[in-house]
Amino acid sequence: MALRVSESQMFFQATRDSNRARRQLNEATLPLTTQQRVSRPSEDPIMTGRLSRVQRELSKTGQYSGLVDQVQTYHTMVESTLGTIGNTVMELQDLAVQMASDNIGPAERAVAAEQVAQLTQSLKMMGNQRQGGRYLFAGRLQNAPPYDSKLEYQGDEIGRKVMVGDNRTVDGDVVGPDVFGGASTGIKSLFKTAEDFFTALKANDVPNIQAALDELRSGHERVLSAHVRVGTILTDLDTIELHHSDTAMTNEISESDLIGVDFAKATHDLAFSQSVLEATIKTTQRVFDAIDIRRFNL
Repeated sequence: MALRVSESQMFFQATRDSNRARRQLNEATLPLTTQQRVSRPSEDPIMTGRLSRVQRELSKTGQYSGLVDQVQTYHTMVESTLGTIGNTVMELQDLAVQMASDNIGPAERAVAAEQVAQLTQSLKMMGNQRQGGRYLFAGRLQNAPPYDSKLEYQGDEIGRKVMVGDNRTVDGDVVGPDVFGGASTGIKSLFKTAEDFFTALKANDVPNIQAALDELRSGHERVLSAHVRVGTILTDLDTIELHHSDTAMTNEISESDLIGVDFAKATHDLAFSQSVLEATIKTTQRVFDAIDIRRFNL
């Protein structure tokens, strides 16, 4: 009876050793076939926790980068439009300088009035400029024209703040009054100034031509200020995006280090596991040869 217990122990121990060796070989094979250091979180909870944090950071950085890209696209369009607006106001200003001269007569001012009418129309169109599916100067009400038929501002005057990084926000909108002036700013709008300039030219009214010149100069300064603010935002966004890019690269390297396979070690572990299995199979076979395995109902 004692012999039978000993044989039973030998049989089951050999079986367990063989199964363990096969399991270890499978585990050693996984890193090379999946190219991942672990296949289940339970295999390395500490590494899994670190990996989770790194991947959360990657996700957050990706979201920030997406927002930076959206705001950059918008402000780039606004910057281009502001450049055109500034040039248009400068043309009006140059005409006002010429037409304010005492050497200019009614006929020349009438011709200039037609130029002013065209430039005024261009200015009005730029007030309701739409690009990328949104009205540029409507603030948060970007789906509707900001200026109505009377050129009164109907858009949002607050605009959005966009979070583009941890504790970092930038202006997401340039609102119409900041560019064109208007009732809410206490300053005559550029549209009204251009229309008054046209009227003064048609009436050969030199004092009001001079008044329009002063207002156009003030309006041009306002447009330039808006242009500078947008340029500053774009410069800041470039810096922020570079930071996000560097952060993402660092986290991608960390992610790769955490989940990536050390092929030299993995190959060594696989070879070792194969050797252990081969030795275990030989040992198990010797055990089976030494006992009557029929007793165990195999």
